[in-house]
Amino acid sequence: MSQDRNRHVREKPYRTERATLGEVPRGNTAAGVNKTILEYLHKNTTKNQWTSLLDLPCGNGMFLSSVKKHFGMNVKGGDIREQPTLLSPDEYIVIDAANPFPALPDEKFDVITCISGIGEFGNTSQFFDYCHTRLNDDGALFVSNDNVSTIQDRLLYLLLGRTRRMKLFRIYRQNLWNLVPMAILVRFLHDAGFTIEDIRYLVNKKKDYWMLPLALLVFPIQYLYVYFAFFFEKVRAPYDLRRKMYPFRSLYSAHYVVIARKA
Repeated sequence: MSQDRNRHVREKPYRTERATLGEVPRGNTAAGVNKTILEYLHKNTTKNQWTSLLDLPCGNGMFLSSVKKHFGMNVKGGDIREQPTLLSPDEYIVIDAANPFPALPDEKFDVITCISGIGEFGNTSQFFDYCHTRLNDDGALFVSNDNVSTIQDRLLYLLLGRTRRMKLFRIYRQNLWNLVPMAILVRFLHDAGFTIEDIRYLVNKKKDYWMLPLALLVFPIQYLYVYFAFFFEKVRAPYDLRRKMYPFRSLYSAHYVVIARKA
């Protein structure tokens, strides 16, 4: 995201969520994202002996502060803003994702997180190539993004040709997002050398549950299409991956977290 566009992105006020670890900051992302990642780290950090984490973009550093507090990991973050007060100079690097490929840390990490970031990048495939190069062999990559396959998004596109994120008239310096559908994201990850361990869909707001009745009507059709995708689209993707990409929750959940490992 360029510096000019970044001025128009409003940060959510400081909020916390209850997790296994206690209260954790929600940060400038959808509800449940930081909680999901931190709880995964809680179960796997000691077992895998993970000691380092890179977060791009890292915002104001709240997520990284939680990682240091709960797991004692060495952390590093990068964003377009000036030095966050929550991170030391050694833990932060200024990057501009609007560049073809920004200057990023050279060392390797056990965990790399990209929380609500790929919608702001113009070089997503190169970014995943970088992550694969800088991730240790037994490490994990977390990518969260807005889901554009909900019932609401489908209705908006059918009636108005837009989605919740991509509106029709973002032409006067308002903040912009690059839409990255699930299939494109999985393709980028596979091309970069990753395999998908899990995909977790998250309901951002309780009001999104209004989509449940319509989701119940649509899901049987979607289920059959996903199951017989080898016939409709002549795809070779295994059913387990197709099921993870488009479960029932994908019809009413506004955000998701992809957990990937090196193939």
